[in-house]
Amino acid sequence: MISCRPFVVLLLILIAVAMPALSRGDAPSVLEAGFGKPPLRAKVRAYWWWLDSNVTKVSITRDLEWMESIGMGGGLVFDAGGPAGPTPFGPLYGSPEWRELFRHTLHEADRLGLEITVNPQSGWNLGGPNVKPELAGKHIAWSQYQVTGPLRVSASLPVPRHTLDFYRDSYVVAYRLKEAVNAKSLPSPRTKGAKATAEMLVGSERHLPIRDLASKAVFHELGGNAPDCSSLLEDVAAKPGEEDVAAKDVLNLTANFKNGQLTWDAPEGRWQILRFGYSNNGGRVSTSSGKWQGLVIDYLDPEALKAYWAEVVEPIIAVAGPLAGRTFKGFQTDSWEGGGLNWTRRMPDEFRSRRGYEIWPYLPIVAGAIVDSRDVSNRFLADLRKTIGDCFADNHYAVMQQLAAKHGMYLHCEAGGPHAGPFDALKNWGHCGAPMGEYWVYSPHRPTEESRFFMKGAASAAHIYGHTIACGEGFTSIGPHWNDILWSSQKPTFDHESCAGLNLTYWHAFACSPAEAGIPGQQYFAGTHFDPSITWANQAHAFIGYMDRCQFLLQQGQFVADVCYYNGDNVPNLIGRKQADPGNVLPHYDYDVVNEEVLLTRLSVRDGKLTIPTGPTYRVLVLPNIKTISPAALKKVRELVAAGATVVGPCPEHTITLQDYPACETTLKQTADELWGKGRIVEGKTARQALADLKVPPDFESDSAGRLDFIHRRDGSTEIYFVSNPTADPVAVRASFRVEGLQPELWDPMTGTHRDAADFQKVGSRMQVPLEFGPYGSVFVIFRRPTAADGHGHNYARYVEAGKVHGPWTVAFDPKWGGPKSAKFDKLTSWTSSSEPGIRYYSGTATYRTTFDCPAGGGRLALDLGTVDNIAEVRLNGKNLGVAWAPPFRVEITKAVQSKGNSLEVDVVNTWYNRVILDQTLPLAKRLTHTNVQLPKGAKPLESGLLGPVRLMKIEE
Repeated sequence: MISCRPFVVLLLILIAVAMPALSRGDAPSVLEAGFGKPPLRAKVRAYWWWLDSNVTKVSITRDLEWMESIGMGGGLVFDAGGPAGPTPFGPLYGSPEWRELFRHTLHEADRLGLEITVNPQSGWNLGGPNVKPELAGKHIAWSQYQVTGPLRVSASLPVPRHTLDFYRDSYVVAYRLKEAVNAKSLPSPRTKGAKATAEMLVGSERHLPIRDLASKAVFHELGGNAPDCSSLLEDVAAKPGEEDVAAKDVLNLTANFKNGQLTWDAPEGRWQILRFGYSNNGGRVSTSSGKWQGLVIDYLDPEALKAYWAEVVEPIIAVAGPLAGRTFKGFQTDSWEGGGLNWTRRMPDEFRSRRGYEIWPYLPIVAGAIVDSRDVSNRFLADLRKTIGDCFADNHYAVMQQLAAKHGMYLHCEAGGPHAGPFDALKNWGHCGAPMGEYWVYSPHRPTEESRFFMKGAASAAHIYGHTIACGEGFTSIGPHWNDILWSSQKPTFDHESCAGLNLTYWHAFACSPAEAGIPGQQYFAGTHFDPSITWANQAHAFIGYMDRCQFLLQQGQFVADVCYYNGDNVPNLIGRKQADPGNVLPHYDYDVVNEEVLLTRLSVRDGKLTIPTGPTYRVLVLPNIKTISPAALKKVRELVAAGATVVGPCPEHTITLQDYPACETTLKQTADELWGKGRIVEGKTARQALADLKVPPDFESDSAGRLDFIHRRDGSTEIYFVSNPTADPVAVRASFRVEGLQPELWDPMTGTHRDAADFQKVGSRMQVPLEFGPYGSVFVIFRRPTAADGHGHNYARYVEAGKVHGPWTVAFDPKWGGPKSAKFDKLTSWTSSSEPGIRYYSGTATYRTTFDCPAGGGRLALDLGTVDNIAEVRLNGKNLGVAWAPPFRVEITKAVQSKGNSLEVDVVNTWYNRVILDQTLPLAKRLTHTNVQLPKGAKPLESGLLGPVRLMKIEE
């Protein structure tokens, strides 16, 4: 007889194991496991500078082993110039010697379980010594010639001003001048600081907002980083009779022009003849190493990229062998800083296929003429800019992604700014498997949030194009060296952009430095220095662990937002920081930004909500506060409204294209009357007000008057909120979440621990949770399983002073770095207050030692270190209690403390700053530190050490 008992027992075991998982929401084991030990894709990466290619196999292995040891996931190999001071030159980028170093990198990374991506050049602005003018960036050049007819013209037309002895013709056109117009009063394009690569006649007040797209200066004029460029869509009022020619009267004389010679029978009148062609835009590779100099490829020409890829990139991929697509994961190119470009050799065909009409009758507009009318001329310019933007995305980033995909790789390009350029940022990012932005720590170079934070665009691109990762070049700065404080600089910066959608950081700057360069070695001129030579290399795992845990949770599920903001179809089109809030959504709701491509091809309506196939849903679509809209966008808005979508925004006054013009204007007026005139689109209200009218409650709010920031993700039925205190002040709040009937859990990314909240209340369809934050504090609040009752306990322990550790302290410095082997501190003071140079200017680790007795009473105890500059690691009675790198600089000692004779050791670490400023005053032979960084003359040492007071704290539950 076969017994069924073993089967029943097994079934009961399986049920017992499964029930907790089912009761706690979607796959809780995944959350717990990943939070405790973040997987590879959540781990911080290195923005790994190979400065002047001066790296060795030994330094490469050392860097990779340290990355692995502290919880990093690998790095982006970025060969470049730009060191903070002179460094030796290594092998030329892409040479056999360089490829051997890269091959070694891949094999070592594979051994360590890391991932590598690479910048496919040295420096940035893709290009190099192999790029010929024919395949380099271009812009329009023209010259003019006037004749009076009737006349048989046989003349050499002036060659337009050009660069690099490179010029090619495109068209020769002519139009009859008005009688009152002469050569001195011809209209001129409205350019400010345009490069002298085209003939311009200056002097007329009859101008157009051309803003030469071949000019770097125009982008600075528009506002520098991530500017709002919609002003290009507006112009001064038209004046009667200001037009120069009708498009139908522009003559195409290209067939009459051979070898620089025009042969033409000019009719009666005074004729303006314009010779149009193109030359190089002057864009060159920036900040490259050694002989890797040269022109930037034509981003508008797919053949330019393909030629470069075949010659430069494929040989690099070849050294990877089977590691391509496995350890060697992809490619990154930096933000566009190559100036403007407004032409490519196939531009006439590109323009015709994309805009539906010929470009040549309107080229006189580029030379300053008004064709048909000011309105028509501006429409043509908008069409030209849009074509340039389309080519930027489709002929460069899309092609690069296709080339990478052949090897199982992806792109994580900084394809959307923040430096202004002639492109649609979101469309560029849409071709990147992991859209990449950047964010900066505070420095005098970038002191404002507007100039530091740019992750919202890359995050929106990831959400709307269906990518999990929104990565960022992080902690960039210009000016500071080794004087950043993690808890008050890097952490709040990281938290700020995490709330904007960042979920993978490439730490900038991590410099590979050979042993011959000394310590701290060769460094890049910008960024927060982070590599094995930093003084706190042994404690770096603590902050990296914080970031890894945050990034793991922020990669789960889908971003939750109630609003999608349509940023129009104009080019340039860039996206600033989250707090720019163009749709008036914040602070209690959140939003994504969508572009015309996503609006037209990916946005639909289901059950009254706007949806995207890859997951995000929104309650409201917000239109931009501008007067224009494309006919295609307006048609799609009409379809969305008909399907039940709620749309908020002003009624557009006109289109900004010559496609289907002027019929498109009639259609616009009819559609606008149907939608706005009959109240089907909400006008005159903010997105917040529209959401309130729809009875959509705030996603997150608190009684802190909007001081907290947040981001919300949803993974199945699990709600994940990250909440951050962006201020240096402690904050205690009652936070309210748009979650009904689920138990709140508090997940602390600082410690890697999590627990159920004991104090919470169900208020209607919301959950209220008391939260407490230290300076720049943060927490994840996660809801996974039902709860039937409120919680009436305490979410946070109380710390009550139970005694002080008075010392005296014996402090051991490292004589290798100029400190005394031992010093006695009767009271805790900054090293900088010492009269002994070896202490005052000491950089590195100093170990504080003392003994103390524990007060009677039992219970849980903590050690509060008071003020620490900068990082502390605590050992009590030989047991390591961990790293304290942020206020309150406190560790629990319950399991290590004894009643009498406790032996306390505290390693305190500052940065290289103090020793470097001393060494700069010494002869080279007497210096202990060696680096190419030059700190400001007369710089004062930064406060360092354990400053206390050190106290024993009783932990009360």
